[in-house]
Amino acid sequence: MGAISENYGFEEAVIRMVNAGCNIIAISNNSPLGYDEDLPYKTFDIIYNAVKRGEISAEKITESYELIYKLKEQYLFDKGQ
Repeated sequence: MGAISENYGFEEAVIRMVNAGCNIIAISNNSPLGYDEDLPYKTFDIIYNAVKRGEISAEKITESYELIYKLKEQYLFDKGQ
């Protein structure tokens, strides 16, 4: 994803992904700076703080959660069949 990493910092890229409609973010943890075991936590913090600042709407997070949960219900959860 050089097109993203060459034009945006990590924080801005995460915020833009969420606002663009990404419900699930897959992060490649192999930057030239090396592996960062805290990257998932940093990503969470970026999203959490962006919601607090109003850069991402809380409704967007709720919508994403509900969509993911509905898909899990539909495809993963045992419905007694």
